Amino acid sequence: MPYSWGTTGIAVNTKLAKDLDLSKGISWKTMLEDPRFSGQITLLDDLKENLHVALMVQGKKWEAAQEQDIRDAFQYLKAHKKNVKIYTSEPKSIIENNECTLCQVFSGDALRVMSAKPEIRYFIPQEGATIWTDNLAIPKNAKNVELAHAFMNKLLSTQSAKRFTEQTFFPSPNAQAMKLLDPKLNSNPEIFPKPETFKKLNYLTEKPSLLTLMDKLWTELKSM
Repeated sequence: MPYSWGTTGIAVNTKLAKDLDLSKGISWKTMLEDPRFSGQITLLDDLKENLHVALMVQGKKWEAAQEQDIRDAFQYLKAHKKNVKIYTSEPKSIIENNECTLCQVFSGDALRVMSAKPEIRYFIPQEGATIWTDNLAIPKNAKNVELAHAFMNKLLSTQSAKRFTEQTFFPSPNAQAMKLLDPKLNSNPEIFPKPETFKKLNYLTEKPSLLTLMDKLWTELKSM
């Protein structure tokens, strides 16, 4: 059962990226290739998110990617690793502490930092980005299914879903709750992307036949 969703884009520290023209947004290509940002970017410690970025830069689609596309994408990531300071699953604190200039980050995490640090801006890059959904599930051997359903109902109720989005900046799939948000939140394209932006967003479906190869190349990349 989905309870939240969001995007994966780039948080820019405008105080550290003073020479970067953001009038037309930013691209993954600039983040990874521009020598001005050598050792100044962070990427998520996530195989699929990194692979997706490389595929987009090379003009390829996640859903259509085959073995050679995967190999080419990881070769690209290896060639431009000099810009990467660290791979991290927790970029929020790094952004808060001004420890990266350009950071791959989940939308709500960036927006929470932005509420206290106006120099941070969040972008869906020009090539596109990931859209994802966080879900709740009940294990088949759960001992208290009734309580699990009660928790899910509470979390997804109108008022709870509204508070969740207000506190985290991650939207809820409860459409009625989203209508009750402050208009500043409801109209924020960084939280609710515009239709033209949605066309550039992709879910990262599983690729079981390529998973072994992807794991191998990911391990090689991180060990460099």
